[in-house]
Amino acid sequence: MAADKGSTGPLERHELREAALHGVRWMAIAKVASEVVLLVSTVVLARLLSPAEFGRAAVAMIAGAFALAITSQSFGAPLVQRKSIEREHVESAFFMSLALGAGLSLVTFALAPILAGPLFGDATAGLVRLASPLFFLAGLSVVPYASLQRELDFRRLSKIEIASRIAGTAASVAFAAAGLGAESLVLGAIVAAVVSTAQVIAAAPLSRPWPHRSAAGEIVSFGLPAALSGLVRQANRNVDYAILGAQLGAAQVGFYWRAFQFGIEYQTKISSIMLRVAFPVYSRTKNLEDMRLLRSRIVRVHATLLFPLLALLIAGAPVLLPWMLGERWTPAVEPTQILALAGMTAVIMTGLGPLVLALGKPRLLLQWNVISLVPYAIMILLTAPHGITAVCWGVVAVRTAMVFATHAFLFKPLAGIPVRALWHDAAPAAVSSAALLIVAWPLAHWLADAGLPPLLLLPTIGAAGLAAYLLVLHTLFQAAWADVILLVSRVLRRRRAKAGAVSNLADSAAGAG
Repeated sequence: MAADKGSTGPLERHELREAALHGVRWMAIAKVASEVVLLVSTVVLARLLSPAEFGRAAVAMIAGAFALAITSQSFGAPLVQRKSIEREHVESAFFMSLALGAGLSLVTFALAPILAGPLFGDATAGLVRLASPLFFLAGLSVVPYASLQRELDFRRLSKIEIASRIAGTAASVAFAAAGLGAESLVLGAIVAAVVSTAQVIAAAPLSRPWPHRSAAGEIVSFGLPAALSGLVRQANRNVDYAILGAQLGAAQVGFYWRAFQFGIEYQTKISSIMLRVAFPVYSRTKNLEDMRLLRSRIVRVHATLLFPLLALLIAGAPVLLPWMLGERWTPAVEPTQILALAGMTAVIMTGLGPLVLALGKPRLLLQWNVISLVPYAIMILLTAPHGITAVCWGVVAVRTAMVFATHAFLFKPLAGIPVRALWHDAAPAAVSSAALLIVAWPLAHWLADAGLPPLLLLPTIGAAGLAAYLLVLHTLFQAAWADVILLVSRVLRRRRAKAGAVSNLADSAAGAG
């Protein structure tokens, strides 16, 4: 059985930088395009659907999050992380991903009325059933998607993301306009998954699904703890929706969901640009020092780019949300402002999973995600009876504590990243964002009291706040400023990456056959 001779080994430091910058450029293009589409659809859907319909859909879409986590971590991550692969690895991974995806779709469809109905109502249970095909679609696409990741073919992945996002959001708007209600959000997600799956299969044709005992064992030995870790992480991200849906009702979940989307999820959409680059690039580093340096720059650049956006959200949310979504979404304003602080902690934690997986420690990641889930779930249970504002402050408190705990008890012993690295990575963004808020917060209140319309108020506080931010950043933090200039210049200016050729999983399967 010949090894996959097309696979590259570790890359040199300059090759890693080029690969990362090339990937970031294409992922940024995809993300900007898809998020523009999403923003437009958000405004339209917020007027077509009620907060309660959003709340029911948020609970139902937990199925989609779990589908992606289970299949990608079980069978995609091992193929990307391995230094070399053989035909048997590809065929075994495809066989298992198909079987698991199909099985989970059937189980979800059958058990949704039994498990979801008593807790969330029959309407939500019906939505869960509607979302059940997402498991099978995820299982079908995970191996060809891993092929493109292993190639570092971020350009093609970006085009796939743009097309699937446009298709999914257009479908949601069309279904909502036709009066389908919460079902329109679930159907839009299914359309996006179908389009994405069709494209990745066309880009990286499938091998035959066939189990090989030895190769399957190697895949499972890495993939099982990685998948369980992904499951726990998704539980961490969705346990609040489940508990609030059971205790507070669909409308309150809708307000909380909208606040969480603006305060935390929207920044993770930008973070996903680097996260999708990070795992395959981390997996090609030569040594721990290179990985540590790369991770530090990723976090510092992320914080420098995202903190000011979250700070502007805090200052402008009282005007932005009612103007953009309608007055009925006003109860989401204060939770959004609070959760923007939690969004900053999420920025600092960018890349935890990819780093630990690239180091070949999926069991450790699983243990840590379980440890993180327990206090978070307890906090939601304790604060839910006091309303979503109390829940939001609890989210900030737990996430902040976990930032320090992760550095002290995980990053330092595993990768030599001490707690003091937090200052190095986050201080430029934090100090500069404080200056932004000092300018933008009172200015927003003064202009609102003066009756300035939102179309003028929001750009004014944005320009004034960002000017203060950039002035402080350029004056006090030259290294962070240089990193941002480098990244922006490479995103805006096309340059051929020099990362070298990395093997294609499909070619590997065909060649070994």
